[in-house]
Amino acid sequence: MPNPVENGANSDCTISINSDYNLIDVSGTCRGSLIGETFSTAAVEANCTVVVEVALKGDIDQDNQLTLEDVIIGLQLLTGESPAGISSGGDLEGDDKLGMSELIYDLNKISE
Repeated sequence: MPNPVENGANSDCTISINSDYNLIDVSGTCRGSLIGETFSTAAVEANCTVVVEVALKGDIDQDNQLTLEDVIIGLQLLTGESPAGISSGGDLEGDDKLGMSELIYDLNKISE
């Protein structure tokens, strides 16, 4: 959604995401910094964009849905295998690791 800003002014954008998602990155053409849930731009001197990247919690294979495939890949990780196409964006605990808690979460969500 456009947020008009006077030329040379700064702008703060509050980033609110659904609790089922993790914030992965904030990028775009606006220079600035993310502190907590607020992205503060540097002086805006031209049209620019802010892009927010999120990941579904528990989504190990990055297909934006929770399925048994995520559970199978998680089990492979726990047994020491290195399956392709995995993402720590599905992490639940903020430690960039995928483990048993993600598998239990996925099974609970799938069974709902």
